[in-house]
Amino acid sequence: MNRIDDNDDGDDDGDGEAFTICSDQACVACASSTCCRCRREIEVVALYCRRGTASQELLEHFTVQGIWAIEPDLARQLERWPSFRFDADQGCYANHCPHCAAPQDEAALHDEPDQPFFDIDPAGTRSIRLTPLAGTVQLSGDYSVDV
Repeated sequence: MNRIDDNDDGDDDGDGEAFTICSDQACVACASSTCCRCRREIEVVALYCRRGTASQELLEHFTVQGIWAIEPDLARQLERWPSFRFDADQGCYANHCPHCAAPQDEAALHDEPDQPFFDIDPAGTRSIRLTPLAGTVQLSGDYSVDV
């Protein structure tokens, strides 16, 4: 099951509830990591918002993980990164190894200090490439404010 809201209203996450995150300054953050299974180097991605709302609170510089629902326009933009897709076993979008297909530990990619998405620097001093997304994106997931 790929959790994409196909309703024309664009404000529903598929469960009859509004999307929890909205940003017109969202980017895909790309970095290198090591696959948790085959240990090969892979590209991993995350959603990074320079500014947006999460649970109706205005935030700056935050990342999103555990994404369980996205709107169709965002889904189309994310097709550029086919290894980041919905994982039914985890119930959310996750990075997958292009070599062995193993889903990666999204929490570790965001929560561990030595991992790429821990405290993203918007100035780009670390080896993360930010690709801006077009328009306003809406999704539901967990977020953390980068310090």
